[in-house]
Amino acid sequence: MDVSVEITGSLARRLTVIVPAAEISNAIHKRIQKLTKTIKLDGYRPGKVPTSVIQQRFGDAIKGEELEKLVQSSLTTALQQENLQPAGSPMIQSLEANEGQPLKYSATFEVYPDVQVNSLADVTLEKTVVTIEESDVDYVVEKMRKQHTGEGETLSDDEFIKRLSMETMDELRKQVRSHMEQELNNVLKNKLKTQLIDKLIEKNTLELPKTLLERECQHLEKEWEERLRQSTQQQDAVLPAEAKEKSLEIARRRVTLSLLFGELMKQYNIQVDNNKVNEHIFRIATSFQEPQAIVNMIQKQPEILNNIRAQVVEEQVVDKLLEQVQYTEKTAQYREIMQMETDAAGELEHEHHHEHEHEHVHDENCDHDH
Repeated sequence: MDVSVEITGSLARRLTVIVPAAEISNAIHKRIQKLTKTIKLDGYRPGKVPTSVIQQRFGDAIKGEELEKLVQSSLTTALQQENLQPAGSPMIQSLEANEGQPLKYSATFEVYPDVQVNSLADVTLEKTVVTIEESDVDYVVEKMRKQHTGEGETLSDDEFIKRLSMETMDELRKQVRSHMEQELNNVLKNKLKTQLIDKLIEKNTLELPKTLLERECQHLEKEWEERLRQSTQQQDAVLPAEAKEKSLEIARRRVTLSLLFGELMKQYNIQVDNNKVNEHIFRIATSFQEPQAIVNMIQKQPEILNNIRAQVVEEQVVDKLLEQVQYTEKTAQYREIMQMETDAAGELEHEHHHEHEHEHVHDENCDHDH
């Protein structure tokens, strides 16, 4: 097999492959020989069908199938031989397969850029420091009381506690504070993560394969169109032009992060921490009435499980990066921080940004290595 590579752009490549005619005829011959032993035709005993009959009846179909197999197998071998990793499926062009002649074709594709991640040692992030006061717990407990009180109804402290299946007010306040701390920690970690990702992208400019950008744009637009149709109850609803522009912006960010995180996983030799995966699943499950049923369901859903594993790997990378940077501290009130999050979550712009920042940006099972 003869292989040559042409650089047609900074990331674009054209691979030309020539497979000897003898290899084609050998593949076709083997296929026909195999069929003589297995095929069943009227008028012939099993295993006794002449090769000439098979050639006459199925020759063209056999040749087409074997050529297709040879293209795929030779392409895989050529890519490995030339140490090339396409960013997307190669496009087969200029296929020549004349009788008695070599199989010749070209495959065009983009390769992944060379990724070198710059250090974040000179980066300073703003860390928000929040203390949950007793008055904050009072505020949350009172909101809960209103939520559990019917119209025109008045609940005593004891009646309210019993309605929540608690023994004492202290027990309720302890549980409420624990939940508040967990929620606050998640918000503050996400605020740091957003800053970190902004700085990571700012310090690392990459040329991105068009194939990956187009694929991510299509994925985003499909998701947004589905949500739009559900919210408007109009099956023919389409995204406005500004949403398509936004999808390209977010796609650039996601693809950049995917490439950077892939390289960082390699640098830090990060493997998924199964204990953290189980912890993540447990946190999800405990928000439902039957946690064990949710755990069982997740474990039987490979797509959900892979998404969780990818999120855990991403968090491991983020934790490594957060160890590199410097920090300044800013104090804030609990209700101020949580209200800011609540208000911002309702804005379309933040919804797109938040959706991007806090879902995984690198799938550990993606089809590339960096």
